[in-house]
This record gives sequence, C-alpha cells and structure tokens, in this order.
Amino acid sequence: MASPPNLQVTYPRPRPLNLYSVSWRVFSDKQIPEVIRILKKKALMCVDAKGYENMAKNMSEFDRYIRQLQALIEAYENGRSGRTGEESSGSDGGGG
Repeated sequence: MASPPNLQVTYPRPRPLNLYSVSWRVFSDKQIPEVIRILKKKALMCVDAKGYENMAKNMSEFDRYIRQLQALIEAYENGRSGRTGEESSGSDGGGG
C-alpha cells in the first residue's frame, strides 16, 4: 500500500493590525473647572488607577497570546510539532 503524498499547505498570514490612536488626558481634582468645560462639549470616558493597571495587564496578555500564536504558526510552517518558541524559552506569560 502506497503512503499518501506529502503535501505542503501554506495558508496566508492574517492582515496586520490596523490600530487607531487614542488621546489620553490625566486630570486631578485641581482641574475640575477644565473638566466641566470639556463636558459641556463632549462626553469623557474615565478609568481609575486600578482600571488602568488592568488595561495594561490585558495588553500584556494580548501580547503573550499573539506571540504564542506566532510561534505555533511558525512551527506548523516549518513542519515541526510540539514545543513552541515561548515554551522553549521558559516563559509562561504571567497572567493572573
């Protein structure tokens, strides 16, 4: 019985991220008159220090996840299986 042919399948990489800029402003209690002036023109979205910390942690998680996916894709493209680049470096990505 003949073995099946060894086919090399290549899938296109995803389109790169197209990120949009975000304007950040930090206000203290001394700037309440300025905040009120801005609120008369548009709405403001606010996040406290803990929320900002959590957003930073989330961005770190996105970065870890993307790096692991890239390593997995590279392993498939190179015909390897098993360990990804992140696993071989000993990094677990933190999280938590």
